[in-house]
Amino acid sequence: MDRGTWVLTGCLVLAVALWWQFPVMVSGDQGVGELAPSWKARTLDGREIGSSALSGQIVLLDFCATWCPPCRREIPGFIELQKTYGDRGLVVVGASVDRGGVKV
Repeated sequence: MDRGTWVLTGCLVLAVALWWQFPVMVSGDQGVGELAPSWKARTLDGREIGSSALSGQIVLLDFCATWCPPCRREIPGFIELQKTYGDRGLVVVGASVDRGGVKV
């Protein structure tokens, strides 16, 4: 097969996979009543934070990077969400995937 045929085949396989999973993705009942996987991380000041300490709260866990323009644009919105809904149990946690450590 030539390259165009491979690309077309790959797109077709992807389209079928998405079509097959679409009802599951939009049904909204996947994971309902289940606990999220446990996790732990270090804060910028070296403290440990994790899912067990946030039990009973609504946690928005965002993975971002300083080199990612869309990530940088969404941070003010997350700060506003935390200010608005923090007293109702919302906790916004930003997890940086930068490789440069705290300096970055």
